[in-house]
Amino acid sequence: MQQLRRALEDYLYDLDSALDLPMEAAHALTRGLDSRALAELAGQPRDAAYEVRELVPSVIEELALDLAPLPEAVFTRARETASAYLSGSLRFPLAAMRLTQLLLDEEYLSFDNRPEAAYPECEHLWLLNEWLEAVSLGYSDTSGYLFESSEAAERYFGGLARAITDDNANR
Repeated sequence: MQQLRRALEDYLYDLDSALDLPMEAAHALTRGLDSRALAELAGQPRDAAYEVRELVPSVIEELALDLAPLPEAVFTRARETASAYLSGSLRFPLAAMRLTQLLLDEEYLSFDNRPEAAYPECEHLWLLNEWLEAVSLGYSDTSGYLFESSEAAERYFGGLARAITDDNANR
């Protein structure tokens, strides 16, 4: 059920552009979840945007799923990205871009109570994003930025990743 819950959050909050929600519904059926709307969703083609959008509320209701609010879902994905970076399964530039895209999204930022606000390590997230954009545009001289080198940016990001994945933090 957790995998379907996550897929529905990703769909509703537009957190995964590659998500194939009908396929996730089919997987949920094979794992033993069952509802009329879930079966109908599983039978939809991936590009049936209207039908999928119409079925999602019924799936949530029929299975009595309790989805996380957007700020919590976004921060969970940010923590997963940080964990992937710390474990070595995601390299710095991609991890940093994913994390900044999640935490600096306009819709997410519109919430007053965002989990990352409790982490002082997030203070320079906007500056990291600015540096990442400069590098992606091919600027080789980043001396005017807070992070004057890739090493400095990665050092900051490593501290940020460790902070938001620390389960013992009292935040």
